[in-house]
Amino acid sequence: NVRGARFGFVNANKGNIRGADLGFINLSTGVTEGLKLGFLNLNMDENKALTAGFINISKSVSNHQVGFINITDTVKKGVPIGFLTIARNGYRRFEAGVSDALFLQGGYKIGVRAFYNIFYTGIQFSADRFRFGYGYGVGTLFNLKGRSEMNIDGIAYHVIESGPDYKSNVTNMLCQLKINYNYKITDKTNFYVGPTLNLMVSGIKKSNGTGSDLPLWSVYNETISNTNFKFWPGLNAGLNF
Repeated sequence: NVRGARFGFVNANKGNIRGADLGFINLSTGVTEGLKLGFLNLNMDENKALTAGFINISKSVSNHQVGFINITDTVKKGVPIGFLTIARNGYRRFEAGVSDALFLQGGYKIGVRAFYNIFYTGIQFSADRFRFGYGYGVGTLFNLKGRSEMNIDGIAYHVIESGPDYKSNVTNMLCQLKINYNYKITDKTNFYVGPTLNLMVSGIKKSNGTGSDLPLWSVYNETISNTNFKFWPGLNAGLNF
């Protein structure tokens, strides 16, 4: 067992740790309490330490974690925050729906209910233009009364457009904030609906000006330093399961 602080390139221990592990790689087979800071934090038992690293792997988590990738079997308490969190007892949802921005959209949510990662795609089509967006975001889920829940999601998409005026090296980004009411149809299927706040940021140059025509309408439309900004409220709905 270790008590106190350890500093090193590789810190390895077969027993429990109570204190601070500060190293490039921190390895432990026992219960860890205190603080872990490293590129790779590997815990074969329960991790009760406040943890920050590029990759955090543990059997179970009982404190907050911050990392690019967090992997655990069980989150008992605390919130893992990162680009990707994988927890066997965590939150996982496939989603498919419609909206006024990207008409057909869908994706995957993974993490824990308090903080999950979102990988999303969508398409918009018209008589003369096809658009495909792919994006990443984060969200959180709140329980309401009965069979009701609420999601708050933020997603940023890169939007690819057909047509000669689209250039791959030009900014063409859709940012969305979604606040969705969820109703549990069954234990594994929810219907969701809610408002969206949309911001289109585009540097596409056209004969009639700058910006993307993805928004069907807008309440704000300004071009600043060769970049067009359009803002509008919208609506989305669909199913997740």
